[in-house]
Amino acid sequence: MTYERGLLAKHAKHDLQLFPVKVAFNDGVTTEFTLFNIVTLVDAIDLENSQYEDSALGVRNYRILRLKDDGMNGAALARPSAFKPLILVSGDLKEAFEKHKVKGARFSTTRVAGYSPD
Repeated sequence: MTYERGLLAKHAKHDLQLFPVKVAFNDGVTTEFTLFNIVTLVDAIDLENSQYEDSALGVRNYRILRLKDDGMNGAALARPSAFKPLILVSGDLKEAFEKHKVKGARFSTTRVAGYSPD
């Protein structure tokens, strides 16, 4: 994870908090990990072109979620302020992850991506 942590620090240092943690297992093995918290929020959702409904509990359910072309505001890694479960990645960071074959990262096109809770 050291190399991946370096990529994140290089491309997204202002968008993240990194926390070193140790996890102890029942067999006595301790493993070191790095947790990260994405702290940058952006107004990235194009509500006019998204399809959604607001529930009585105030939860917005998206049928189709569309993003603004300029929604990242220069961030490399961010969450939309209106839909925090989604993680947005800049093209530069995506290319760096793919170039260095970072494991565990999957990307989808955001311009026409649809999110369906069904």
